[in-house]
Amino acid sequence: MSARDVMGAVCFWVIVLAVLLVASCSPGFRSMFRPAPSPEGSKEAVELVWRTVYGRKEPPPGVFWIGQEELNCRDGKGFRAVTIGNDCVGGVTYVPWAVTVALPDNTKIHETALAHELWHAAMMLDGIADPYHKSPGFGPGGMVEQANRALEVAGL
Repeated sequence: MSARDVMGAVCFWVIVLAVLLVASCSPGFRSMFRPAPSPEGSKEAVELVWRTVYGRKEPPPGVFWIGQEELNCRDGKGFRAVTIGNDCVGGVTYVPWAVTVALPDNTKIHETALAHELWHAAMMLDGIADPYHKSPGFGPGGMVEQANRALEVAGL
């Protein structure tokens, strides 16, 4: 391993740790430690998206659901999180092994940001960060849309 490779790895982990430090101030991130109960069918939904649609072999990320009582923006459909725009979001992925997803009352899984956040995690595992959603997977007919359609067809 060259000195350049070592320096690249060190820089990567410094950035990851800095993001985690900043993110720990976010209600969405803090909520990961007191998640809402998983909705019915969530385990099947993750497997369907992660394995069948995205074709991933590694274990899927943990999913932390943010329940209605913690949704504080977008008319009760989102939560504030530390992001590029420091926005109100329906989900957030800081690391590839955990995603956080808003779960408004009376919402089916395919209507949440689950597939979107799992796509971020999959891309991160491939070494790609896409905070601006430029990859074809986020576009019309892309992987996220295909995953949400598969979830809807499965009744999830």
